[in-house]
Amino acid sequence: AQAWKPHTVDAVPAGHLVVEPSFLLEVIGQLPRTLLDMPSRVGPWLSAAARIRGRRVVYSPYLRAALSSASIEQTWGASDLGAVHVFANLLGGRALWSPHLSLSMTGGLAPRDPSVEPRPLAAPDLFVESYAAWLEADRLVRRLTRPRVEGPRPTVAILTSVWSRSPAGFFAETVDCVLRQTVPPDEWIILRNGPVVDDVASEIARAATAPFVRVIDVAENVGIIGAMRVCLDAATADFVLPLDSDDLLEDDALEVLAAWAAAEDADLVFSDEDHLTNGVLDHPFLRPGFDAVLHTESAYIWHACLVRRKLAVSAGAYQDAGAEYSHDWDTILRTSAAGRRLVHVPHLLYHWRTHPASHSNSGQQHPGTLASTRHLLEQTIARTSCPEKYRVAAFPRDRGLQEWYIERVAERLTDCLFVRVSDPYSPADSALTLDMPGRIMTIACGGAFSESLVQALVELPADALVCLAAAGITQIDAAGIRDAIKLFELHPAVEVVGGRTLDASRCVIESGRVYVDQGTWVDPLAGRSAADPGPFALALKAHCIDRPAAGLMVVRASRLRDLLVHGAITTLEDLSDACAAACLAGGTSIAYTPLLEGKVLQPAAGRPSVLADTRRLRERARALDYVGQLPIRHGAAALTLYRMRRRLA
Repeated sequence: AQAWKPHTVDAVPAGHLVVEPSFLLEVIGQLPRTLLDMPSRVGPWLSAAARIRGRRVVYSPYLRAALSSASIEQTWGASDLGAVHVFANLLGGRALWSPHLSLSMTGGLAPRDPSVEPRPLAAPDLFVESYAAWLEADRLVRRLTRPRVEGPRPTVAILTSVWSRSPAGFFAETVDCVLRQTVPPDEWIILRNGPVVDDVASEIARAATAPFVRVIDVAENVGIIGAMRVCLDAATADFVLPLDSDDLLEDDALEVLAAWAAAEDADLVFSDEDHLTNGVLDHPFLRPGFDAVLHTESAYIWHACLVRRKLAVSAGAYQDAGAEYSHDWDTILRTSAAGRRLVHVPHLLYHWRTHPASHSNSGQQHPGTLASTRHLLEQTIARTSCPEKYRVAAFPRDRGLQEWYIERVAERLTDCLFVRVSDPYSPADSALTLDMPGRIMTIACGGAFSESLVQALVELPADALVCLAAAGITQIDAAGIRDAIKLFELHPAVEVVGGRTLDASRCVIESGRVYVDQGTWVDPLAGRSAADPGPFALALKAHCIDRPAAGLMVVRASRLRDLLVHGAITTLEDLSDACAAACLAGGTSIAYTPLLEGKVLQPAAGRPSVLADTRRLRERARALDYVGQLPIRHGAAALTLYRMRRRLA
């Protein structure tokens, strides 16, 4: 009889509801008139606003209303689906849901068969009908979730350079988008980078009528880096934001970025973006949050970046001519190297224009970008304590374009013990092929697993590494082991590096998992071809995850000793769970590299389900006396892969 009892819910319809007046007054002004003109659509958004503010939404079967006609539309619209998607991490009080409840569109309450393990509860698999509808939903969400700024708002300066080939029509749209900002910039530094055409000069004059605009001239074009440096030196605001002369900002971009910077006490904040092609917005990049592993070797953060001006000056931003075509990545690398706080604003605020005169979005790989990428990777190597261990090389997998990465050379490698573990889910044992020196030992799963492994670790130095592989794996590439060693060396917070296991057809069996909404673990790469780069090639870039692949992982010997002492670990699945629990609770990281591959003769059968993974992980966290609250979102890149594949396919 729970359906006839008042209870907490995620959202209520607006056909008939009772709302607290003070809450309604606070929220109603943040919703656009187009939504308020459709009263039946307001309910999900009011409910989401309540959940964001920690307020409760309640259903009562005694609050009833009769429809006199079908005039009240109760179907889900695109903006409502957007609310479901964007607020998914807030929805679903799992402790309040009955285990009998089905969340399918046709399901309901059903008796539970005690012999059947309950399926994990998940939100309805609803898809937004178009990218335009999703973007409109994101705009609504920004109105409800914008952080409140306590005290003075940080001041913001926009930095823009125009030159002889700047298209006047596109620059006019850029001027309009700045003048439309809900919170205008405190400064807009416009640099006339050498001579410009008359139409561009007219648009500069129009922009200059705004009190916050300052126009600066240089006689000759000083390039991209030189222009940004001139603008930076002229600015006086707390934060600066580079804006290309042909790109566009969302109308509330500055307000949102400044609010996040203040609320998070961030030194640099960055947003999501899409492309603007022939007046059409497409190709959204729902950018991962800051991932130290991903950002070290790949320029995945640019537009829109709001950075503290004093930090940019002291860190030497816009001074390295070698970063001419990757100045955003250079700024990120310098900010990160200085140990400053970088925060991702999970909203789409920047529209990057594609047109024939643009270097970056012409559809062709610009040689200057390739040269700048190589230069910045060389600078990263030069900052390490042992630069002779690394070199810049072409990435050995096809990502769609030629790309450089940091390669670990074969000399002076860390000691690594290779452990093959036979368990009930592994195929018949077979020989393991290694094309590098290494000691291989075999351990059977079961009660003696921990004892046997601890005994093997006694002979290893504290900084040694242990590569654990399921018995079904027949070959491990030396390049993958070297890449794992590199990740441990470059990132002290990384304690586990996971790889991926491939079947005979080079299809990914497992690659590690990430914790997503509704208490679910997903492997965003499982089932893909090993050659599939995924959106923005993230599938073929090293990044952080939440749980390593049980079939193939490399663990620091010191961390492995701790895990074996604390808990009863009898299988690789147990060890993978223990690694996830320890790193999530302890603030350390688990990395994934696509170069660490294990080839399997045949896929394993009968491995535990995703629900069992979630349950075991929580049990493991309790067994290890970790009190950290799960999830802690380390696997940002993997989460982006999952969300883009699921929601924007």
